[in-house]
Amino acid sequence: GFPGAGGAPGGGGRGGFPGASSGAKKAKDAQPGTPEHTADDFVAKMLAGDTKSAAKMVSSRARTPALKELLDGKAAKSSGQWKQVLQGANRLGAARSVRSDRVVNFSNSKQQSIRMTLRRQGKEYKVFNITFANSSTKKKKRSSR
Repeated sequence: GFPGAGGAPGGGGRGGFPGASSGAKKAKDAQPGTPEHTADDFVAKMLAGDTKSAAKMVSSRARTPALKELLDGKAAKSSGQWKQVLQGANRLGAARSVRSDRVVNFSNSKQQSIRMTLRRQGKEYKVFNITFANSSTKKKKRSSR
């Protein structure tokens, strides 16, 4: 028979794409232990208002004020803002590698882009940094010059 006819994922592991059957799903469901999964999970927990579980997924070395609040257990104050920003968050494809980090991009229902940086700690990835940007790139241009 053909090699890989036994339902090898993505037609003989062709770059690990999901098989044709699940091709219609949006970005493929991430496996636990992958940065995508951590990012998806984090968003889901924040939207559910489960800041305690979300805080466990944040790196203790996170520098972002919003993430620090989570770590300090002060997220209740800003959880409304988190929910607004993460509403309708949609992961755009897989994580990109940037040195030792993984960067996952989301877009939310207001067309803002959310960039989540995850860093590997032990066996799992932790949310290290998260930045929000409006689709207008004015701000970015200004800050990059």
